[in-house]
Amino acid sequence: MSQQAASNGSAIYAIFLTIMSAYIVASYVVGRDLNRGQITLINTFYLFSALVAISLLLAATRNYVIAFNQAAVNLQELQPISDTARLAMLLVMGLGNGAFMIAGLKFMWDIRHPKMD
Repeated sequence: MSQQAASNGSAIYAIFLTIMSAYIVASYVVGRDLNRGQITLINTFYLFSALVAISLLLAATRNYVIAFNQAAVNLQELQPISDTARLAMLLVMGLGNGAFMIAGLKFMWDIRHPKMD
């Protein structure tokens, strides 16, 4: 079961990276040419899909920890993951991926509002 949760997490993270890559490429290629309505639509889709992917990734991580801790009950050589370690994993993943998401928005902003030196 923990293997399935880890596999789900990997697949979800691949989807998250795909969303990020598509947004950044679209920003670079056509970001300057989009009107306000198109930008609103693209940013809404990007934020919604990225937040869904992050929440699914956090759920897969939680499921992995639960499955791992259940296995640790039956296998003495495994140490269960503590609540502190679980919280740290979730915080790092949530905040790190949130930072990637914000960096994508910043990239779009920079493309649409270039600095004139």
